Amino acid sequence: MLPMVHPEVTISAETPPVAGEEEQLIAACIAAGGRPPAHVTWVVEQLDSKVKVQTNETQHSNGTTTVRNYLFVVPTRSINQQEVLCVVKHTTWKQEKVVPFRIQVHYLPTSVNISFLERLSEGPVFQCVADASPAEDTRYTWSRYHIYFVK
Repeated sequence: MLPMVHPEVTISAETPPVAGEEEQLIAACIAAGGRPPAHVTWVVEQLDSKVKVQTNETQHSNGTTTVRNYLFVVPTRSINQQEVLCVVKHTTWKQEKVVPFRIQVHYLPTSVNISFLERLSEGPVFQCVADASPAEDTRYTWSRYHIYFVK
């Protein structure tokens, strides 16, 4: 009988999905090289979206198994930055391993707020704030129009 081997646990995430209406792969929790195979699940209680989970097992020639548990969800603004947990159980461990994963969803701004900050000698200073993800990739372009009224 082959000895038991504990798996290596990782989370693999694709490029963050863009908010939409199609179900997409968010992340995969991987328990690699365990003997016997690990039991892998997701805890997603805080998500307000319908979740689909798919499991895939790969048997290796050395008698170990890699278990991949894929998390699919419709990416929305409301699940951006929500935390889910990958839970892995294995007979070589006294307790389960819990690995947190923070979901990232990219989305366009839906609201833009422009506010007056102050007046300097060069003219007024305005601030533009837009709700978008990722925030650091949001670009602002300012334009100034002159309006002339003719009587």
